[in-house]
Amino acid sequence: MRIIGNDPSVPRQEHAVASGTLPNGNAVIVNADGTVSVVAGSDTTSGSVIQFEAGNIQKPRSVYQTVDNKIVIVYADLGNSYYGTAIAGTISGTNITFTTPNVFKSAQSSGSMAITYDPTASSNAGSFLVSFQDGGTNTGKSRVGYVFSETGNVEYDGGEETFKNNDMSQLVAAFDSNANKTLLVYRDANSSNKNAARVATISGASVSFGTEVFLPTQGDAHVPSRTNICFDSNVNKFLVIWYDSNDGNKGKSAVGTISGTNVSFGSTVTFHNASTDWMACSFDPDTNKILVVYEDVADSNKGKAVVGTISGTSISYGSEVEFRSDTDGLDQIGAVYDTNLDAHIITYFNNQTPRYIETVAGQISGTTATFSTPVVLTNSITDEIAYPTFDPDTNKVIVAYRDDDDSGKGKAIVVTPGLGSNMTTENYIGIARSGAASGAGAIIDTQGAIADNLSGLTAGQSYFVQNDGTLGTTAADPSVFAGTAVSATKLIVKG
Repeated sequence: MRIIGNDPSVPRQEHAVASGTLPNGNAVIVNADGTVSVVAGSDTTSGSVIQFEAGNIQKPRSVYQTVDNKIVIVYADLGNSYYGTAIAGTISGTNITFTTPNVFKSAQSSGSMAITYDPTASSNAGSFLVSFQDGGTNTGKSRVGYVFSETGNVEYDGGEETFKNNDMSQLVAAFDSNANKTLLVYRDANSSNKNAARVATISGASVSFGTEVFLPTQGDAHVPSRTNICFDSNVNKFLVIWYDSNDGNKGKSAVGTISGTNVSFGSTVTFHNASTDWMACSFDPDTNKILVVYEDVADSNKGKAVVGTISGTSISYGSEVEFRSDTDGLDQIGAVYDTNLDAHIITYFNNQTPRYIETVAGQISGTTATFSTPVVLTNSITDEIAYPTFDPDTNKVIVAYRDDDDSGKGKAIVVTPGLGSNMTTENYIGIARSGAASGAGAIIDTQGAIADNLSGLTAGQSYFVQNDGTLGTTAADPSVFAGTAVSATKLIVKG
């Protein structure tokens, strides 16, 4: 960055290299490397809360069906004898409308639930697989479903199939878009509560399962908890994460690979070498990395994250970063990648009173990540939330949850994610006098200069830089004073 002129009495301008396109007349920040960028960004916003179930619900989970452009939510309907139920919704703008719910399990199914979508399932041009813990026997079951195009309602193919014929819990699942199969991971109560896994394959109206295997290095004393899973489509591998309750609750992980109808795992790798609780992961196709987020119990229950890189059958992690500094803790963390924003959208509810749903966006750079400021999505007490689901057709994220403030009813909210602003209280330097392409030089009107390439100003009015880079008469958050207008086109810059 080079100052033009040495006379301090002369309004100052600076010559700098643009990072990103720099339009003429835009508010400008200086970056840590000395380059300059336009002030830009958007805040996370959400639509109205929509009720999809008038009765008390448990264990909501959701998936987006790209063929039908629908979100499917599964849950246990406590108002209907805990029956396993599914419902389809259509997103329009910041609203979502639902069709009629349909039962997939006419018996108690209030335990773990998971749902994946297989766009290649041929019987209905895309089907979902709902897997669940049978509340009567605690065994593991699965059933194939789809959205009927004529009504928009959820329908089912065939009957339920058993993937675990004894007591199981903590079920999670992810879809392998290369093998077109689902990996189910669950805790086996009859085998010292070890993590077990099976491959599920949809064929027509039915589902079949491969051989059950246990995840690695799980002696009888090692009990996994808070298990979660994600799929890396770059190397066609799964990452399974959990904490080991007999090894200081450390956060651990293993890489899984499907071959045929079976799965194998590499060795266990620790991602957090201290007490860990709720956790989630999501794959980043832009960097070919995985973001792992979790509650760091050892550090006052703060929200932390690490970036993982899978190589072969193992994974390595970068340095830990913090995304939530509050010490009240955070529960039921979920993560999904937003391909429009190129960011990971993290949801959870805090352990404050009341328990509100919050969200934060994270972006990976190298082997670390940066995060936006957490945003509160709801103003009611929440007990259970589904993992966030991304709709690539509308570029929205949908969060389904149980509203404890309203008799446990099933509700959903449509979220438009944002990264916040790149502006801080310190990095604003002025107004771009000349436009520039990324990497080219630009002239910036800085403190004391008169920027005369603006429009729509009111003489004598103070203006503040808004988070999206526009100028406004009220302060944004952070509050950054841009300067005072002397005409409709001129502003005395305060940088």
